[in-house]
Amino acid sequence: MQNYLQDIEQIIYKNYLYLRTWDSEMIALKSIHPKLNTDATFINTSKNYVVIWLNSINEFLSEQIVYEYYKRYFEKIRRETWHSCYSEYEFLKIVQVIKQNHDGSYNWFKSILEKIIWSINVKNINGNINKWFRGGRSFEDFTSKLWAINELRNNLAHNSNSYFMNTTYSNNFIDDVPLLEKGFINLSSVFFSEMNIYYNLTL
Repeated sequence: MQNYLQDIEQIIYKNYLYLRTWDSEMIALKSIHPKLNTDATFINTSKNYVVIWLNSINEFLSEQIVYEYYKRYFEKIRRETWHSCYSEYEFLKIVQVIKQNHDGSYNWFKSILEKIIWSINVKNINGNINKWFRGGRSFEDFTSKLWAINELRNNLAHNSNSYFMNTTYSNNFIDDVPLLEKGFINLSSVFFSEMNIYYNLTL
């Protein structure tokens, strides 16, 4: 369980850093080539790319929060009991559930937990995460943003033509990265606390 929160935080920052770099490159390109500011293909391609990649990050982080916890949990069991067959089998089951995830919204995070632990009170996570948010942001802001990005991603066709369609939306999702970063960090903190309570761990 050691360093779980620090490691998850680094995973979160590392993944969103890629999009920040992308955004910086787009700004630089438009300053060098001003005509790109009015080029429909460039604008739509860059916007759609952000939505697709951002949804993939959100999906991946939901998985990693669960995966990294249980990886450490079963390592702890192996160290303390030497029951390697049990821990390896149980961890494999959890990995299989995580692999079934194809959703970047909060709903699948809940679904993963409900499949792994039937009796876990997911409502506790929903309620307690509000305590971790600052600056007027609420848990609903975070989950609704995940849902909006996921829905928009699903509405994009799975072929190259979609990148050149006149797809417009007012929200610049790059601006939402700080909210998403904070949301996932807070989610991992509450998840870590709730799971430790569930397993009666003092870590």
